[in-house]
Amino acid sequence: MVHNHYLRSVCLILLTLLSAVVAFSTPRPAAAAASSVSPTAEDNTYLNKEQLEFSIAYLNEHHKTDVLLPFVKAFSDLGTTAIKKNAWIGGSYQIIDASITDITQDELCLDASIKQGEKIKTESVKVHLDSDPVPGMLRTYPTLPPCNPMHLNHASKLPIDNFVRRMNRLCNIVKAYSATGKMIQLGVQMGGKRVGKLNDDMYLNQVPHNRFVRKYFYDMASEAALDATILCS
Repeated sequence: MVHNHYLRSVCLILLTLLSAVVAFSTPRPAAAAASSVSPTAEDNTYLNKEQLEFSIAYLNEHHKTDVLLPFVKAFSDLGTTAIKKNAWIGGSYQIIDASITDITQDELCLDASIKQGEKIKTESVKVHLDSDPVPGMLRTYPTLPPCNPMHLNHASKLPIDNFVRRMNRLCNIVKAYSATGKMIQLGVQMGGKRVGKLNDDMYLNQVPHNRFVRKYFYDMASEAALDATILCS
């Protein structure tokens, strides 16, 4: 009896050692080994390639005047410089153009064109996505509380939705209210969680009224959703 117990113990020890040797000698896949050491460049990106390229192109083409130029004036040191220089001679320092060159998890990277007298130069600036206006612009653009990261993650963990919500805060600060709806549509189009998108009929086809009455209720729901989104953005 003691002999059998001893044999079982020896067998268990041998099996344990054999399993350890097999596990140690089994090669890991190269991809798994690499990912455990450091994340890939793609894992580090904020928006994916399609979202990044489309967002940059869309903002540069459609929102230079109402969004990008006010962003540079309100949230970068160029706005402070413009206030100081124009205090002596009005219009001597003008920010005449702005284009986005990159979007990161924290910042918008922009190239701004400045006109001083007859000279035009380009300066690179960065606008933090949770910016407050520079001191000289606070009277023109009163600030708003930054978006709570916990609330953002609760609403959607998708980077495109995170970007849109933070952009809408900046748009509201510079009073570009009409651009906020376009930002929401950008998020919907670029694969966001589709928060704020109304269904085509919202089951109103089941309502026993003609289509004019159904459209009336649909329009009311659309306006209410838009108002709520703007107020909560």
